[in-house]
Amino acid sequence: MENQINQSKSIKILLFGDCLTGKSSLLIRYFQDKFYDYPNYYGIEFYQKLLKRGKEEIKIQLWDFHSNERMYYISQFLYRTFSFVIICYDVTNRKSFQKAYNWYLNFKNNQINNKLMVLSLIGNKCDLQEELRQVSYQEGQQLAQSLGMVFFEASAKTGYQVKELFDFIIEQTLNIN
Repeated sequence: MENQINQSKSIKILLFGDCLTGKSSLLIRYFQDKFYDYPNYYGIEFYQKLLKRGKEEIKIQLWDFHSNERMYYISQFLYRTFSFVIICYDVTNRKSFQKAYNWYLNFKNNQINNKLMVLSLIGNKCDLQEELRQVSYQEGQQLAQSLGMVFFEASAKTGYQVKELFDFIIEQTLNIN
């Protein structure tokens, strides 16, 4: 019988978006399966989770760079090391959706050519009342498609599509590495 060595892979995910889009809440929902109305986080948040798939270990590292200018410049130096980038907006805040395009442009303009990276656009807070919605599902999907990004709508509060989002990220990253 052949001696098999456990393989360990690392997936690094970078999360961008304006303040109050629910980035931290998405992370807390996935990593802790909890929801807080007003998490107090400033600067850089880092989460790590170890998953097992058969004999393979997968280390997921997620970095949430908040919208302040200092963190924005630090993140530019780290772009080349990430496998997956998420840009998040709030479906009830048109300005955060419009700024998602700016986050994308900044990333593309500063990215070192990393062909193994996947980009995703996430519309968060889709659990809120429909009359509060300022960005339709179709608008989000069209923007993501025009930029060559994967698109999801999610709700950190209810957990809608959060596990599916991260399962997709893991699968996509493992398939390209």
